[in-house]
Amino acid sequence: LWGRGIYFAEKSCYSDEFAFHPPANSPDSVANRELAPTEQCRGHTEHSERELILAKLLVGRAKEIMQPRPDLTLPPRIDISSPQRYDAVTSYTRGENGIPTRVWIVYENGRAYPDYLVRYCRHNNDRN
Repeated sequence: LWGRGIYFAEKSCYSDEFAFHPPANSPDSVANRELAPTEQCRGHTEHSERELILAKLLVGRAKEIMQPRPDLTLPPRIDISSPQRYDAVTSYTRGENGIPTRVWIVYENGRAYPDYLVRYCRHNNDRN
């Protein structure tokens, strides 16, 4: 929506739509580990296990842009006559579930620190 950048969402339900699906035959898959019954994905299928990265983000000066700008490869300039740019772009969007969430888009890798890898199981009724 806001160009070629790295997207971060305030609400994990939005990020869940883009979460990584580890293969069921992966040695790290919940389905292939000996876990207590409360830790297992009940009714595990290849499509119910997900992974998200919980990251710390250095936003800096963010420009709020309400309309999509798919052409962005860098944040916009602070002033048209200056070479200085904003550090990030921010806006609101809705996922498939219709819940609005704030998103931040950065255009350089050094602004995010991956803090945790979160592995979870999603069940069909979790989306309601």
